[in-house]
Parts: sequence; C-alpha cells; structure tokens
Amino acid sequence: MALHDSLGNTLTALLAGEDATALSVGWMIHELAGRPEQLERLRAEVDAALGDDPLWTDPEQRDAFPWLDAVMQETMRLRPVAPIQGMTANEDVELGGRHFPARTNFMMAMRALSLKEEIYPEEQTFRPERWLEARDVHFTQKPPHPFGGGKRTCPGMNLALLEIRSVIAMLVHHFDFQPPPGARPVEERFAFTMRPENLRMQMRLRG
Repeated sequence: MALHDSLGNTLTALLAGEDATALSVGWMIHELAGRPEQLERLRAEVDAALGDDPLWTDPEQRDAFPWLDAVMQETMRLRPVAPIQGMTANEDVELGGRHFPARTNFMMAMRALSLKEEIYPEEQTFRPERWLEARDVHFTQKPPHPFGGGKRTCPGMNLALLEIRSVIAMLVHHFDFQPPPGARPVEERFAFTMRPENLRMQMRLRG
C-alpha cells in the first residue's frame, strides 16, 4: 500500500471512528438538554428496556430503542458533523446537464440536502418523531450523516452508530444533565468537522 493510501486510511479511521462519533454524541446531549419532554421520553424507553441492568451489553437489543434512533437521526440531520464532503469522479459524469471529466473534484454541501422542506417538512424544527412516521415519503431516506453513503459508506458506520446508541442510553439511564447556570450559548464551529462550541453540562447521578 502506498504511503498516501496509508495516511488517508489512518485519517479516515481517526475522524470517522472517533471524532464524528464523539461530536454526534455531544450534539445529541445538547439537543436533549433543551427539550425535557423528549429527554424523559427517551429515558422511559431506555429504563423500560434495561430495567435494573446497569449496562447495555446486548447489541441485539437495539430494536428496543426506536425513540433513541429517531433522536439520533434527527440530530444528524440538523447537526451534521460533516456538513461538507469531498468526492472525486472516477470517470466522466453528467450532472445537471453539464459534463465533468474524470478526476474532477466535487465539494458537496450535505447540510443543504437535510434542510430541504420538500423532503423534511418543518425542516428547521428538531422533530424526532418524523423518523417514526413511516408512511411519509421522507422517512424512506436517511439523513446526510458523517459516514457517507453508497458504495463508499464508511466501513465503521454501523459500529459508530452502535457506539452512539450505547453512550446515550447509558447517559440517560444513569445521569441527569443540564447546562450550568450562566452557560454561554452553544455555537457551531466548523473546522473540517462541525463541533459544538461552549458545550458544558452539569451531570448528576439519578436518585
């Protein structure tokens, strides 16, 4: 394997395997902290599935968390940690009536897709239930998320999504969390990935 291939694969593993996963968890915590009703619904779902078990140890139990999955999908739709993705055409391609030769580089604005009102009604609203309304056409789609899609979907995507589910389930099962008094507004900061700036949380063990 060429050196540049090794470097590229290493960078992909670091960003997709750690950065994108951790930042997605951070954005989920931020969105839930400001919506106590949605947080309590998630907590009730997790508590019912886990009971007295302190840990989620059965990956096959993932189907027990439809609301968690809905929150995760909606977070990645509104807060994609990779809002811009680059691709290179392997062969000549026609797009929008224009011809692009092989090796053309493209920068794709993934967030623009996730904010299309004709696909996601109330596109600016954090509404996880949209992912549970299977009869709506936009529910047959997945949000543009940091793991890509098609033939070049990140090979670690399923592991990363499982990690996100596990971390969020454990957090809501064991902790109460809320922003500290006087916390600065959370802002988006884009530096290759989009991270939550000023995200601070007070966490206490549930009684």
